Amino acid sequence: MELEFTEETARSDADATLTSVAVPDALAALKAGDGKAHDQLIAQAAANVRNADAIVLAHFSMSRAADAVRACTDIPVLTSPDAAIDKLKRVLAPANAKGTLEC
Repeated sequence: MELEFTEETARSDADATLTSVAVPDALAALKAGDGKAHDQLIAQAAANVRNADAIVLAHFSMSRAADAVRACTDIPVLTSPDAAIDKLKRVLAPANAKGTLEC
């Protein structure tokens, strides 16, 4: 994600920075079958984020914690699955408008 972010900011000449926060115990909790602990650990880490324009839950597995994160911060929360769907919609829109998109 950091490489994509760096490439996109360079391409768009944006003045933006990315700060990564790792929560290694969260994945361990999820793998152990404790989704609630996973979500709480992610939310606790997000609650400590300051001076950010957005919080991005970059891994698909983290998206399940979005509601818990939103409950503990006023910073907008984005998720990888939502971003992927938005990108697909933008990419497929021209074909859909032409009526050439088949499912």
